[in-house]
Amino acid sequence: MKKIRFIFSAIIVLLVVSACINVTIEAPTDEINQAINDVVEEISPNNEAPKNDENLTVIPESPAENPVQSSEVSQDPPAEIISQATNVPSSEQPEEAKSEEKREPASGSKGVRERDGMEILYVPGGSFEMGTTELTYTKPVRTVDVDGFYIDKYEVTNGQYRKCVSEGACQFGGDNTSNTREHYYDNPVYTNHPVINLNWYEARDYCQWVGGDLPTEAQWEKAARGTDGRRYPWGDFEPNKTKANYNKFEGDTMPVGSYSQNVSPYGAMDMAGNVWEWTMDWYADSYRPDDTDNPTGPTAGQFRTIRGGCWYYEATFIRSAHRSKQNPLYRYYNVGFRCVTP
Repeated sequence: MKKIRFIFSAIIVLLVVSACINVTIEAPTDEINQAINDVVEEISPNNEAPKNDENLTVIPESPAENPVQSSEVSQDPPAEIISQATNVPSSEQPEEAKSEEKREPASGSKGVRERDGMEILYVPGGSFEMGTTELTYTKPVRTVDVDGFYIDKYEVTNGQYRKCVSEGACQFGGDNTSNTREHYYDNPVYTNHPVINLNWYEARDYCQWVGGDLPTEAQWEKAARGTDGRRYPWGDFEPNKTKANYNKFEGDTMPVGSYSQNVSPYGAMDMAGNVWEWTMDWYADSYRPDDTDNPTGPTAGQFRTIRGGCWYYEATFIRSAHRSKQNPLYRYYNVGFRCVTP
């Protein structure tokens, strides 16, 4: 083995020296090859190939002649190639992929909820300015973001709530009367009037029965006034008795949708007057300044927030930014509700 290493070392030294001094050496190739063969035959009788020595460093041939190693074959393609392959422009995507893309409905898009027949309207996601400096308990004014949702076009009616009771999903434990009517809830004459005398939990049970929930304050306010900061659902003009049921002009509830001008930017009716409406949020005298992404209000409290005013109160109370409070356990003859659904 030492003899082999000596011969190989001598050959390498000879070649290196030749290259360095740029001298062409006519080595006795035949004699060198013969010497190597003699050594190989000497240590490898019967012409067997020499075995690898674990201490022998194998010098690979030149890169041009060296076969590609398996590790090079299995290398992943560059990241930019993956990106180009996966991020196919929409214009080049198959038609099936385009059709599967979820598109947001148009603002005010209509639908009908199968369970109770309520017409629902789409309020697109985005930001709006919530609150006002002109009223008490509506500060600070801040920009909030809400995801898109559907809101009921009308307040839930006696007839719709009776359907929920008949299916065993709701209960009615309130007073059957209204302000001026001895028989109200169960009277067919008032089937299309807003249901009242429900506490917060009973209202929420109904909304969950139809697959939704009570609106948050932010959802309710955006649905009522849109994104332009208007005072009332119809704009900034002050109301009168042809626009809304308020200020005791009627002295009681009116059928939902009775006031054609009382319509929000998305098409919701009666969001000013007729009856107050329960919302999801606990009540606080002011908003949290940092609660701006789909805000839900305080995590606990004594009262729930109600919105929209009612037939009894004057114009200030039916403004879209106005807010008030009620005990969620109590039932009131001037409080109803509407729902939102995803």
